[in-house]
Amino acid sequence: MITGIQITKAANDDLLNSFWLLDSEKGEARCLCAKGGFAEDDVVAVSKLGEIEIP
Repeated sequence: MITGIQITKAANDDLLNSFWLLDSEKGEARCLCAKGGFAEDDVVAVSKLGEIEIP
């Protein structure tokens, strides 16, 4: 299942207020928009996002 999220708290400041699509079946996240450190359409393992809070 794919879920759209906005990260509101994170250990990595580049992730604050970024938007992602999470694919729970593959354990991957696709970046839609981030301040830095990640480019649009980057696909990373969810674990690479580190400690985050999703409202």
